Amino acid sequence: MKSNSNFVADAVIANPPCQTALDVCEALAIPLHIMFPQPWYYGTVEYPHPFSGLSYDKPASSTGTQAMANYASYSIFEGVLHANFGRFINQWRVATLKLPPIPWNHFANQIASCNIPFSAMWSPSFCPKPQDWPEQCQVVGTFTQFTGKAITKVELSEEDTIKFADLIKWIESGTPPVFIGFGSMVIKDTTSLQQMIMDAAKELGTRIVVQSSWSKMDVETDCAGPEGELLCHNVGPVSHDWLLPQCCAVIHHG
Repeated sequence: MKSNSNFVADAVIANPPCQTALDVCEALAIPLHIMFPQPWYYGTVEYPHPFSGLSYDKPASSTGTQAMANYASYSIFEGVLHANFGRFINQWRVATLKLPPIPWNHFANQIASCNIPFSAMWSPSFCPKPQDWPEQCQVVGTFTQFTGKAITKVELSEEDTIKFADLIKWIESGTPPVFIGFGSMVIKDTTSLQQMIMDAAKELGTRIVVQSSWSKMDVETDCAGPEGELLCHNVGPVSHDWLLPQCCAVIHHG
């Protein structure tokens, strides 16, 4: 059913890749809340911006060179983005949003400058809130579609049950496997890595399910066990809530 009425949001929840969320909220005069599973915008001496390329080793002190570089990396990253895209954002602000352009000396890290709330979507048991983060930044835990629900076992939809029939049969045919996931990592030599995984499975007699994602590996080519059974299995996009509880261990890309 179509409607001709305009939709106007009361608030916006966005993540960092939505670079112009703050501009839209300014035009609509509504609140913005940033939520993301990685640290962003708000600097900390404890660890660097995830795209900075700096070391994640713990700084020797909170006032040393490494700690200061960690803290600065967040604003520097935002400054680099705006140096590239700021001109186009300003054109869009004026032409579409009917807002004044942002002066160049005000571009860097607007989210932090405006004290926009930031919810860090990871477990505080895994990585607590940095001591130097402001009050509007909170570590709120991991989000899944089942967050807040008393779910003991996740069931796949009928469509996914058909889609993953081979994987389900393989999982049920033996001991719980080890899950290895590479996410958005781009591996230069996928052939050597997939062979390493298959060799490890055969040497240890361990079943392994691999979600290679961006790196496109195939670990089912040379992984037969002593009785000809398949020790490794590929998997594409799949519900981790369903798969990981069926595994004995998880190796992930961080």
